[in-house]
Amino acid sequence: MKLIGKGMFTKAFLLESGRVRLESVDQVKECMSLGWFPSHRLFPTIERIDFDCGNDGHSVYEMDFYERPKSLKKALSSRQYDLYRVLRGLSAYSQRSCDIYIEWHKAFDSIPARFKAEREALKEALDAILNYSTSVRFEISPRNVAVKGGKLILLDCFFIRD
Repeated sequence: MKLIGKGMFTKAFLLESGRVRLESVDQVKECMSLGWFPSHRLFPTIERIDFDCGNDGHSVYEMDFYERPKSLKKALSSRQYDLYRVLRGLSAYSQRSCDIYIEWHKAFDSIPARFKAEREALKEALDAILNYSTSVRFEISPRNVAVKGGKLILLDCFFIRD
């Protein structure tokens, strides 16, 4: 296995099969693997392979491998690039509130009507994360998204602060 990414909560390895193995303590990945996230093309499908390996809190997941393009603007359809820009604008949304979950719902409500399906999927994902914490955050940047067929994929945009 080749290490292809390492973050605060997760290590990602490219498997010979072309899929990605995630070793993680990220509760959002657990939430996604249990099927609580909406089934929407914005989110990758994550499969839990093993739970709490070695009693250290790490679990193992697998998902498809998504190449990160050199230029999001060139790789995304114009509509999808517009969505990305709207979501980037939300990333700076108020983080001061004690009830950040409600603030993120308000932020997602501000997504234009032409992105209604995406807005609803983001709100459903936010609600699913409530199974773990209300201190959910959303951050989008070129390093945590991918593109498949001109469509935006949110790889690691939600996280829990505590």
